[in-house]
Amino acid sequence: MVIRQFLRWALRGALLFFAAFAVTWPFFGPDRNMRGIWMTQGYGYILDIGRFQIDLYQHSDAHCLIEGKVPAHSVMMSVLAGYRFEASQTELVARVEGAVNPIRADRIDALPPLCAEGTTPIPGSSFANYHAFWTIFDQHYPFFALHNVDWNDRQAQLAPSDQETLTNDALWDRMVQSIEGLDDGHTYIYRPDAGIGYSPANDVPWEEDLPAFRDLQIARGLTDIPNTGLSFTILDGNIGYVLLRHMETKSNILNTSTGVANSGFGQIAEALQGTNAIILDNRFNPGGSDDISMAYAAFFADDTERLAFSKRTRMSGGYSEPTEIILRRNTDTEIHLDQPVYLLNSEFTASAAEIFTMAIQDLPNVTILGEPTAGHLSDILEMRLPNGWIVGLSHQIYLDGHNVGYEGLGVPPDQAIAMPTDALRNGMDPMIDDLLAELRP
Repeated sequence: MVIRQFLRWALRGALLFFAAFAVTWPFFGPDRNMRGIWMTQGYGYILDIGRFQIDLYQHSDAHCLIEGKVPAHSVMMSVLAGYRFEASQTELVARVEGAVNPIRADRIDALPPLCAEGTTPIPGSSFANYHAFWTIFDQHYPFFALHNVDWNDRQAQLAPSDQETLTNDALWDRMVQSIEGLDDGHTYIYRPDAGIGYSPANDVPWEEDLPAFRDLQIARGLTDIPNTGLSFTILDGNIGYVLLRHMETKSNILNTSTGVANSGFGQIAEALQGTNAIILDNRFNPGGSDDISMAYAAFFADDTERLAFSKRTRMSGGYSEPTEIILRRNTDTEIHLDQPVYLLNSEFTASAAEIFTMAIQDLPNVTILGEPTAGHLSDILEMRLPNGWIVGLSHQIYLDGHNVGYEGLGVPPDQAIAMPTDALRNGMDPMIDDLLAELRP
């Protein structure tokens, strides 16, 4: 998904900035080490970097599609797309705004035959589309065993023959059946032509009540932090309260996503630094970006650097080397929130909200209350089929600082408390009220 975002931003600004940057190309174009053909470690992409242009291909063992052509100008890449490239003779490293880990690519001698021969025909046959769909999952999805799904058997049962022509609806039904049973909120297929999508994830039973449950917290008189999903107040007993709606920010060319996150949570930290305790309400948080989670977590970090988590990316034939993400104190501020912190989670707490949980769970002043989280931790790999349909899937394994994985299981609380759904529907929240009663002097 981060590569598709790169394309959207780069193409959006290419025409606008072309004239301004044209005269600077000799200074900011790719150097000799960077030019060439690169295959990403996982992610399913190939970059053909020339002197003036980058050709981006989406690739699996079953298909190859040209994703776009963007100007090969380092300043444009950084300013418009949030990408910075570094290269040696054998490895290309892309550092992406919004991601905590770099994307690495290996130099290859030539485009794979599927790409060199003119890419996969569009929209393609039923067989070609299903084969690309199945192969993308086969090469990148790590969790078939976790969900007791035999992927080879799904192919044997559902793949059309190379002579079989299915209607779009029939092909869609085959793909839906193929991923049934993968209880994974980061796995889906989407048909832009029909405006329909499907994810095999099991819904949270109270998900339809989510707006009302959030409104109940807003009624406490919260102050919103612009361009973030943060709201806060100070409750009776000098107890700080922070509602984390999501882990996203609205950034622009003048300010990065982490810059907005640091500024936003900095306002909260300044307001709550003198409180006796802090409640972090993470129960209604579906996630967002890991870099935002780590920016928020840094306000609670102490002087000890801790391994927050590591992540490996699934690739054909194995996994990438793990990337370790370290929790460090935010050194841009003197404010450090070291009072008792109570993090409230539920089975709806997902993705980057779970990353936030892993990042702070080992801090000595943090207690996690509630339910195990959703167990949907991986980033999403999003790829396009020849017919234009979109496939999304988990493609990374996250392990916490103790080398424990929570995919499909959820990060457990220190103290289990069931989500009080009946009370919440009646306008009460005993989870918070009981905690406040315990914390008040």
